[in-house]
Amino acid sequence: MAAAQSGLERPHEPLAALWHDCTVLREYRGDGHLAAVAVAGLVWPEPHLLQGSRVDARQQEYRGWDDRSWQLAAERVRGRNPRELEAVTDQLAAPAYDALSAAERGQLAKLLAPLARAVSAQLPYPNAMGLPRLEPAQAADDTVR
Repeated sequence: MAAAQSGLERPHEPLAALWHDCTVLREYRGDGHLAAVAVAGLVWPEPHLLQGSRVDARQQEYRGWDDRSWQLAAERVRGRNPRELEAVTDQLAAPAYDALSAAERGQLAKLLAPLARAVSAQLPYPNAMGLPRLEPAQAADDTVR
């Protein structure tokens, strides 16, 4: 998805260009996440269920999984550490930011925090993506890895 998105013409208007660039980076991380899921031997809906109690119960409905498939997947991931999958995802996403120093990555996160809060305020919760609500302090403290 990142390659497809980056192949689109970059908008000239600054906010639209920023949105485009963030979309490329988000999709790059997502592509790495799907690779990490595959290497970990997970099959859907197991990655959703790795979130444990953080997964919204409506994810099953949103994604169209029947009760039996959902329950079997929950049993297969019981006891697995979701942090391992996220760590691999983070490692795969890191090269996208290698051109920036640690200070520049921190500055980027600081500059994007207000945009993240504004977008987060417009999203429905719970949502089909399983995205948790972004608390104002959290957006300000997050850094780009």
